Amino acid sequence: KTAAEEHISFFLEDQIAYLNVRQFTIKTGQRVREDFEQLQRSANFTITKLILDLRQDGGGSVTGALELSDYLISKDTPAKTNVLMKMENSQNTLYYYLGDHNSVNIGSFSNSTFVVLMDGGSASASEITVNALKDHGIAKVMGTQSYGKGVAQNYFTLSNGYGLFV
Repeated sequence: KTAAEEHISFFLEDQIAYLNVRQFTIKTGQRVREDFEQLQRSANFTITKLILDLRQDGGGSVTGALELSDYLISKDTPAKTNVLMKMENSQNTLYYYLGDHNSVNIGSFSNSTFVVLMDGGSASASEITVNALKDHGIAKVMGTQSYGKGVAQNYFTLSNGYGLFV
């Protein structure tokens, strides 16, 4: 089951929020945001420590990864660039910028209060998210080496109603 379907979130001891994503869908960013906001409403304190668990997350929607990353990275985060992700193919280069996918942010975290967990089952969209958080200096990555898929797939709707992943 995925966080997008199950809203897997809770508090660990010492007031640490835990968010778990098992597969990225186009709604993952929105669902994780709802999970975090629900946790914040139920707490009698401001959440300042966060664990995002992407272990055994084989990936999925690149849009979901971009929305989640955009939500987690504060617009006030000092960065070398406001580029969230760059995708290249033989014909062109696409840039995705902070703020393109989400106008709301989770808040300000740093790599001393935000940990992302990954393992050999973490691939594709989860790797995009991990690298965006790491590159912007807001999360510490812990675990083992990811799957290393290194490619992104796009979904195209065909005229007959079917879809195609490329």
